[in-house]
Amino acid sequence: MKTERAPMDPQTATDVPALMKAAFQRITAREFDAARPIVDRLRVLGPDNGMTAHARLHLDTDSCEVESGAAFGEAFLAEHDATQGINVHNAWHLAALQVEAGQATAALGWHQRVVTPAVAQVPMTFASAVTLLWRIELYGLGRARGAILPWAAMHAAAAGIADGSALNEISRAMACIAVGDDPGVDAVLARLEPAAASSSSPGAEPAEEAEEAEGAEQAGLARPIVEGLRAAWMGDAAGAAGHLEPAVRDLHRLSRFQEQKTPIEDTLLDAQLRVGRNAAAAAFLTARTAAQPRPLARDLFWLGRARLGAGDRQAGQASLRAARERWRSAEPDSPELAALDALLAA
Repeated sequence: MKTERAPMDPQTATDVPALMKAAFQRITAREFDAARPIVDRLRVLGPDNGMTAHARLHLDTDSCEVESGAAFGEAFLAEHDATQGINVHNAWHLAALQVEAGQATAALGWHQRVVTPAVAQVPMTFASAVTLLWRIELYGLGRARGAILPWAAMHAAAAGIADGSALNEISRAMACIAVGDDPGVDAVLARLEPAAASSSSPGAEPAEEAEEAEGAEQAGLARPIVEGLRAAWMGDAAGAAGHLEPAVRDLHRLSRFQEQKTPIEDTLLDAQLRVGRNAAAAAFLTARTAAQPRPLARDLFWLGRARLGAGDRQAGQASLRAARERWRSAEPDSPELAALDALLAA
């Protein structure tokens, strides 16, 4: 059921804060058709405003309009200083959209020029910066093709992150794993263990007790995730799947934002495909693509691989053809595109 809200004419409204609030309410509620005219009005009122650009990038990201979102972000940042204020985050959104569009080289360029240098100065960008690099590696677009990703900078920045939330600890572990800092990973696991076992403080207020209980639950969930990520990086796909399969079922307890869940889910899916757990991967991807306004190309590609591996050639080829159509703007030298084309030709 849609939420009732005061009428607003996006053709004539001029209250930018109210329009911004209305736009994000609708985006969060996944009412994308209702959000788009409001975002378009915001862009008319503030064409040079990074916040209105942020609203557009969020809308295109959440509605899976990957190609148009990437094109918009690139055009906007080409005319505005990407290193200033909200535009650093806009550059991250652009890079994430480019990763989905099969444009990893372009995405890595934005990350290295804008996102990476900002992490030390803006700690709140740490987790998003790290998890996007993890995804680039996972998709075979980093060390697998000889690219040196800025993991050293992420690892250095991790030392300055005071926030010990489960999501930040997982991101810190990713940075440690990527540079081979095993003691750093062990330190993350050690911090998570007492947090997971802790109970509420004596005399704590009910709200504090609830917050502490939630933190302990998230820490308990984060430990097998970190173990699974380390196993995946070391090439132990079976170990990664064993750690991550139970944890992924409860990821909603860790975050409600898909972009924070995707790196963990995709690490599991990659592991499942590597060890032949095709039926499990296909079931998960079928559910995830069904929830997307437009199925994402990589999800369709992986779904096709899973269906082929499970012996369903007709459905697998259909998924691969749909992925190829969605990746029409992918970089020609994309190894994922080459693998997709090889499967279609087989």
